Amino acid sequence: MPKGPDFYSYYREHQELLGSDGVHPNADGGGQAMHHLWAEALAPLYAAGDTAKPGESTEKLRTGSVSRFALPTISMQNRQIVVQGVPVNAEVSLVSAIGTVVEKIHTTSNTVRFSTGVHAGHYLVVVRNAGHYGVANVVVK
Repeated sequence: MPKGPDFYSYYREHQELLGSDGVHPNADGGGQAMHHLWAEALAPLYAAGDTAKPGESTEKLRTGSVSRFALPTISMQNRQIVVQGVPVNAEVSLVSAIGTVVEKIHTTSNTVRFSTGVHAGHYLVVVRNAGHYGVANVVVK
């Protein structure tokens, strides 16, 4: 098991994220920061892909899957995640490490380009089609 996040050090440096008691995270981003810290600490448990390589405009990432269709090719192009080889009429979702759906697209072609410029972090690309699904881990640096 990976070591959990160091909340003490983080909140010591970001006291504006603590409630009036000085102990518990506040509602104005304190709780969300805690979720992000946990997501980053646990991300190695979900790692199935390579990290982006500096200096390349397009990087291929390995994928893991529990699907009954061919795995798509996932690449990074100018801070956009591009998924190629998905079935037509599939649903492709980009999910943050804390479980928030960043964007969901119903495909009309075999290529999906998430229009959202993604921030550094861990994401899952989930492809659903005819009762089957595939999941790939993507790390954006």
